Amino acid sequence: MIFTDNYEIMAILQNPEWKREAVNYIRTQIDTATQDQVCFDGGCLSFAVTDNIPLSRLYGIRIRVIRISFMGLTKHHSEAGYQACIQLATKINRYMKAEPAYYNLRIPAEIPDLLRAVNEKIERMVFCGGTVAYAGNEGCIGTCSTEVTCCFLADRRYLDSHRAELEKIAKDSFREYSGQYHIAPRLQSKAGEIYENWVDSIFDHKNDLLMQCSEVEGMLAGFALLSESEHCIDMELTAVDEKMRGRGIYLEMIHQNQILASDRKKIFISSTQLDNYGSQKTWGKLGMRPYYTIYNLHIDYAENKA
Repeated sequence: MIFTDNYEIMAILQNPEWKREAVNYIRTQIDTATQDQVCFDGGCLSFAVTDNIPLSRLYGIRIRVIRISFMGLTKHHSEAGYQACIQLATKINRYMKAEPAYYNLRIPAEIPDLLRAVNEKIERMVFCGGTVAYAGNEGCIGTCSTEVTCCFLADRRYLDSHRAELEKIAKDSFREYSGQYHIAPRLQSKAGEIYENWVDSIFDHKNDLLMQCSEVEGMLAGFALLSESEHCIDMELTAVDEKMRGRGIYLEMIHQNQILASDRKKIFISSTQLDNYGSQKTWGKLGMRPYYTIYNLHIDYAENKA
């Protein structure tokens, strides 16, 4: 089995036409992390660390993400693989101690040897939930029976003129939302601000926006924020006006996003919390299938200033 903590790469790995490209990317990720690499008979593991700049600014501490890549591990126990995981987890723990920060360690959920090694070797760890990613364009054929009268990619003029409405829909939608940062004791106090700041930042970078908007009888009903890469269209954030829920608006937006991805010969992907059954149920109705699952583990080695 091969893995890298990258939604797009793991998605295109499922596509026979692009699989070699994905495998080469993962091999490069491992090979370039020579100082953080552990090899064993039949495989190799490595990790990479990046800074989360927006969250570091919000909390006033350095917040970093640790992402793992590997080739050769399996879902079944292997003593050689397990010992390699122990070595990797030891390296990660040593790295965090030497580089003070608040860390989000992202672990694939289906590799018991790696999970066991992390539990044994990583200190100060708090389990903060999991994420599942779905992919699929199968639902792009036909039409959905909803009350949506208009679903479209909004241009800059539309976004500027409806900014206040879009921000209100998003902030209302995430007002009661609880994610991994609400679970982490050190981050709970400002967790709600994360999503508000995310919404605000959308309009500060509107040149990069790809946003699907829905209207019902001429009234803005919801939106889906998309990002586009070489092979994928990723639905990053969605929100539906509270007064218009239960009318198939979310279903129709997903459907239209699938059509968009299909027309551009790309894979439509999206991710959510493991317990967000509502979204997953809708995605399943439209032919999307899970392909990637991780656990989010938080480790606090942060100093008081970013």
